[in-house]
Amino acid sequence: MIPANNFNYNWNKYFTISEISEIIGVERSAVYRLIKNNKINASLGTPIKVSKKQLQNYVLKKAPKAPVLWEVDKQY
Repeated sequence: MIPANNFNYNWNKYFTISEISEIIGVERSAVYRLIKNNKINASLGTPIKVSKKQLQNYVLKKAPKAPVLWEVDKQY
């Protein structure tokens, strides 16, 4: 697994199965299952690819409050 600070992804592109498995921390077979079970929408070509938006949708469904982790701390 690649540490989060070593990701060199172009966030405007589509992600491969291997990239998705690294990003969400699951095995490649789990990513295929998520796509097969319509948990992640993907383009079903060769290779299978997932857009940034679709990956964001999946992550936010799993952890809807996750964006608060990236909010700027309010200083009073």
